[in-house]
Amino acid sequence: MELYRIISPQRSGNHAIISWLMSQFPNEGVVFFSNSVIGTNPEKYHARLEYNGNIIKPQDRDTLIAHKIIRMASKIDTVIVSYENKDISLFEYSEPASVTVGYDTGLRMNILVSRSFFNWLASTYMLVDRNMNGAAGTQLWNKEMLRRIDNWFITNRVGRILEQRDPDHNLVASYDDWFVNPTYRQHLLDRIGLKSTFLELPKVQNYGGGSSFDRMRYKNDPEGMQTLSRWRHFIDEQIFKDIVSIAFDIDGFDTFIATYFPLCKAIKDENF
Repeated sequence: MELYRIISPQRSGNHAIISWLMSQFPNEGVVFFSNSVIGTNPEKYHARLEYNGNIIKPQDRDTLIAHKIIRMASKIDTVIVSYENKDISLFEYSEPASVTVGYDTGLRMNILVSRSFFNWLASTYMLVDRNMNGAAGTQLWNKEMLRRIDNWFITNRVGRILEQRDPDHNLVASYDDWFVNPTYRQHLLDRIGLKSTFLELPKVQNYGGGSSFDRMRYKNDPEGMQTLSRWRHFIDEQIFKDIVSIAFDIDGFDTFIATYFPLCKAIKDENF
C-alpha cells in the first residue's frame, strides 16, 4: 500500500488535482479519504470517502458499501488522504511520528497544493462572504479571513521547507501551473513516479463544491473557469484592499510572496 497525503488550504484547487491524480490509477486500485484530521486514522475521521466511482457522504457512513470500502482500504494499492485547512506548522522541523494513523508506514509522498495568493484570496473572499451571509468587513468576518490567510501562509511556507528537506517524499504542486500547462502536469506525474494516462483537465467534482464563483456551472468545461484572474473582480473593493494590506503586514509575508510568487508581488505593488 502506498499513501499519498494531499495537504492544502481550502480553495486551493486541491479537489481538482485529487480528481486528476485519481484518474491515473485503476478504479479499483485507489481509495480516497477526504479532509481527515492529522494524528487520527482516516477510516474514522474523514469528510467523504471515494472508491471505484462511489462517493460516500457523511450521512451514508453506516451503509454496507461504506463499511466494505473501509475494511478493504488497507489492502488497496493506493490510499489518498486529504488534509484541508490543517495547521502543519509542526512539520517545519520534523514530520510528526503519527500523521495518518494506520497508514503512515506506507507514505509515498506529501503533496502540498499551492495556489497563487491573489487568486486563492479572491475565491476565499467569496466563500467566506457566502458562508457568513454577506458579513464582509465585520469583526467576525475579518477574524475568519485572517485565520485562513495565516493557514495559507503556513502551508505554503512549510510546504517549501519540506520539499527542500526531502524532495523524494514532499512535493509542492502549483494549481496555477497545473491548470494551464499539460507539460507541468506531466512534470508532476514524473515527480510522483506515475506513468501518464490522463493529462487533460478533469471535470469539477461535486464534493469540492466547484468554484466559489461559478459553483458547478463549468462542471463539464473546466477550462471555461477563469480561475487565474479572480482577484480582478475585487480590485476596486475597499474591504478586499484592506485584507490585502493586512496580509502583507504579516511578518515575512512580503518577502515570501516576492520569492515564490513574484507575479503576486507585482500585482500588489501595481494595484493595491
